[in-house]
Amino acid sequence: MKQELLSDALNDLDEDLIAETDKLRQRTKSGKKGLIRWGAVAACLCVVLLGAWAVLKTNTSRNPVLTWNSGFEAEDYFKYNKSDPGSTSSSGKIDSQLEAPYAESRVFSDLRGELEAEGIIPVVETHPLFDCSAHYNEDGSLYSLELSWHLRGDGYSDLAITAGYQEVPQITDCICIEIDENGNILEPSVTVTERDGVQIVAEGRLNQSKTLTIQNDAGWYQIKGSWNDSYESMVALLDWLWEHPIDFDRFPMDAGDRYDHLYENGEFADVPAVFAAHTPDFAALGYETEAQWLT
Repeated sequence: MKQELLSDALNDLDEDLIAETDKLRQRTKSGKKGLIRWGAVAACLCVVLLGAWAVLKTNTSRNPVLTWNSGFEAEDYFKYNKSDPGSTSSSGKIDSQLEAPYAESRVFSDLRGELEAEGIIPVVETHPLFDCSAHYNEDGSLYSLELSWHLRGDGYSDLAITAGYQEVPQITDCICIEIDENGNILEPSVTVTERDGVQIVAEGRLNQSKTLTIQNDAGWYQIKGSWNDSYESMVALLDWLWEHPIDFDRFPMDAGDRYDHLYENGEFADVPAVFAAHTPDFAALGYETEAQWLT
């Protein structure tokens, strides 16, 4: 894509989006810097238009709201998320470092078996790697909960659920857009399905990252799948949440592990067991260790 077309496309971005992004950038000037460092927050962040964009823009979509029924297939949730002929994905970078919107984080990853047995989180047997992080406001109340399941190798997969009492914005320093062959910005393609009086907003499609977003009386939930994840795997999590709203009270701040206790900077030998379940046997693979660092 030509640079001038990208520049024109970014100039056409919605003014409300730009204003909100600017507010978030200004907020970082007086915020804490230390939070960005830890694993729950990426060092390079992006403004990803998740459920908020979809919900706010639904009324302008020319696609009707679908009505769920018992015969609904997984791909039906993504019915209108088709690729536009001649479209191209691109992005423009906002040169800023955004502050985490919460005050503290805790880790509950070691409690996977216990949480599954209690029916607090779904069982994803196909994904051996699991992370669970909870983020809290200044007063100790829950800001958001992040659950993620990972599979590596030929069946690469990253499934995740972000949840909270209200919508959780994902803040990054890149705006991703899709344009047509003339450089015009295309409205994000979404499918909205009404199920039991609740709207389900689906974004993305096969071979792309994708999301399913809902908000009901129990809270706000967004299920995210990687480019390699099927619609079926995401809808399986959706169906589970439909019957088992997450009990946020199960994640009090004082019950979780602090990041800085788990991931100290320095030599791997200082905390040899932190990745015990995930570190391969490098010697068996023929590697000779020169240095090991934990980040």
